[in-house]
Amino acid sequence: MPDIQTWEYKTIRFDFLGRGITQEFNLLDVDGTRVKGWSMNNTAIKTLPQMMLALGQEGWELVSHVVNQDNQANNVTLHYMTFKRPGELLVETEDPALTGSANIRQIRDKFFVIP
Repeated sequence: MPDIQTWEYKTIRFDFLGRGITQEFNLLDVDGTRVKGWSMNNTAIKTLPQMMLALGQEGWELVSHVVNQDNQANNVTLHYMTFKRPGELLVETEDPALTGSANIRQIRDKFFVIP
């Protein structure tokens, strides 16, 4: 079995302020938590372009974007974005002496080292 690349995921849900011309956030949820005054790397994130730049600089890649427009009930358009970036690389080992180490993870019948 080859080494295993794990992944981290980040989910974002938002709607724009007003008609969205300035791309400023009205509502912003990050990983299921409502945030006010979100910042990354000591930079305030107030608009979609700022968010995309900051997430890209941290290695996050956009993998999906879904838009849900509710024109019937409250005329809100919600955007759902999912990002991913590489997590730990698990390297297969056959050294049974390492199996007691904290840096070992067992997946099925194989053992992997977290370098």
